[in-house]
Amino acid sequence: MTFDRFLGESKGKGEPQTFRDCYDRWSPFVNLLGLTMLFITLPAQGQGGGTQTKLEQVNQAVRETQRLCADQTEKGAVPGLAIAVVFQDQVVYTAGFGVRDVNTREPVNADTVFQLASLSKAIGSTVVAEFVGEGQISWDSRISDLDPAFTMHDPWVTREITIRDFYTHRSGLPANAGGDGTFKRQSVENK
Repeated sequence: MTFDRFLGESKGKGEPQTFRDCYDRWSPFVNLLGLTMLFITLPAQGQGGGTQTKLEQVNQAVRETQRLCADQTEKGAVPGLAIAVVFQDQVVYTAGFGVRDVNTREPVNADTVFQLASLSKAIGSTVVAEFVGEGQISWDSRISDLDPAFTMHDPWVTREITIRDFYTHRSGLPANAGGDGTFKRQSVENK
């Protein structure tokens, strides 16, 4: 796949897209990802001596996120998305916007499962980095020490594999492990 094809069709007659065309196409997605990261970091900023995040601030952020999500799905920037907001260990908001399939128009709801591919690494590693920064774990913490019920295909791997190993693809799992293409909640949760 060429870079132009990844970014979308050229403007015509083989003319490559400009940076602005690419930005216009992908910026709504980047903005939504940024909001996701905001919700991950809000509780962290409220701890450790900084300004405490209040429920009213979270509710205001949720209202703005609702507006942005509805706006972006109506404009066709993304076909659909689901969000959840957790504040002080409580789910305070869940919702789905748009459609999960542009052909069937099946709507997205709060329980829709999406294939995130490598996006989950950026989100997950941000959360893990916060714990590493606080000294609660390290990148070389063994998964079996953190979750005694964790098992892999081999006892040695089960005992020795670390957080770093998973993030650098040194787990021994095959490519796309965990994604069988069906994306049904039960099959994803059982991986």
